[in-house]
Amino acid sequence: MLAASPLRTGLRSPAFSAALLLAALWLGGCRQIPLAPEPSSELDGTSVQGTGTEPTRSRIQSTSPAPAAPSEPNETPPTAGRPQMPKPLGGSQARWLASSERPLWLQNCFAPHQLDAPLQIQRTVLPDYPQAMAVNEVQGRFVIVFEISATGKVGNHLVQPGAHPALVKPSIAALQKWKFSRPTAQGQPVSACLAQVFRYQLED
Repeated sequence: MLAASPLRTGLRSPAFSAALLLAALWLGGCRQIPLAPEPSSELDGTSVQGTGTEPTRSRIQSTSPAPAAPSEPNETPPTAGRPQMPKPLGGSQARWLASSERPLWLQNCFAPHQLDAPLQIQRTVLPDYPQAMAVNEVQGRFVIVFEISATGKVGNHLVQPGAHPALVKPSIAALQKWKFSRPTAQGQPVSACLAQVFRYQLED
């Protein structure tokens, strides 16, 4: 009769049985640990719930769509290429006129500060003092707002109310001979408006 092998004898020992029981309990607890991370609720719109070993999923119900971001009032979408042309402000030179009373050419001309470069005077002519006005010692001061075309020439004009007609006529005749550099805004040829003061005063 053969003697029992040491391996078979060890399987029946109480110490081996206790170790086998502990290993089974340990493996049973390991099965409750997920081997891979659960999907994030921020990515697929679900949440993970439950207290058992197998997690269950429930769909998150949305009560209302997220409100859209409010747009800015009078927001102008950006345009490619050239920048947007500013609004002409040359009409402000004739401050004695209300905006609704200004002629169209005055509303569409640009103020000097809106131009790409300051206007350069290329030619000026002084007005003649009428002899009749000098004899009668007529003096006066007034403003003439005038348009400078895209070619630099003087165009339309507007005289401040209250000026003496005999002094206005030679002033306009001289002004129409003036010549300026070509006005531009944002690189584009435009018309500009200037205000010129004319003063007639007798010397002592």
